[in-house]
Parts: sequence; structure tokens; C-alpha cells
Amino acid sequence: MIKYFYLVNFTYKLKDNEEKMFLGIFSTAKKARLKIELCRSLQGFNNYSFDNYKIIKFGVNVQTTDFEKKNAILYCVMHEYFNSTDELYYWNIFDYYVSKTEAMNKIKYLRKHSRVGKRYPHNFKIDSIRVDEFSNWSEGFVNNG
Repeated sequence: MIKYFYLVNFTYKLKDNEEKMFLGIFSTAKKARLKIELCRSLQGFNNYSFDNYKIIKFGVNVQTTDFEKKNAILYCVMHEYFNSTDELYYWNIFDYYVSKTEAMNKIKYLRKHSRVGKRYPHNFKIDSIRVDEFSNWSEGFVNNG
């Protein structure tokens, strides 16, 4: 069974770079919109329009019918590496899971079956993210651009 969540990002230009801030994952679209409204009144965020925010709906495979989305913890499989040829850092989010075991199994699979996993097998990371957590960037930010 698929359960849907709503990821909120904020993006803005700083000099020639695009900066992206992760504002949280929410159990409903209504809570995602509430997070945006709360941020829009905070320092830094208040200098930008609604167009700088993005809500991304995504699904997570859930094995049990009694899974509660509210305040759940999702496990995000990420990968980051430095490419010495162009001297840039590259990162990718592969997916979100409802258990750490599922996330670790995904990493094992990627180490064997993906080009980046074979080349940089130790650069995977699992982040645990609490759903409906409103504290991300809750004090705003200072734009030094």
C-alpha cells in the first residue's frame, strides 16, 4: 500500500548559485501549506514570494494497514561525493522508507547495481526525518548575498 507525503523546499538565488532549504515532510498538503505560511513571515523568507516554495508529493510503500502517517519517521537514503575532475560535490536522494532496514537494503542494492554505488560505496547516508516536524528553519535565516 502506498501512503503519500508532502515535502516542502524553499529555493532562492545567492549570487550565481541556487540555494535550497529543506523545510520538512508533512502528512497532509494542508500541513505543508501551513509550514509555508509560517515561514513567509520569518526573517529571510519574508523577502521572497510564494514561487520560491515547492511542495512535492511522493509515495512511500507501507507494508501494514495500521501505519500512522502523523509523526511517523521516514528514512531517507542519500548519497554524496566529491568529483575531483570538476571539483564539485554531487548528491542524490534515492528514496524514503518507513523502516531503517528497508533503507539499508536499498543501500546494499545500490552498492552492487548502480555506477555511483560501485564507485563510491561508502558515501551513502540514511537520515531519519520526523513527519510533521515544524521546527526546520523556524527562526528564519539571514541572506548574506
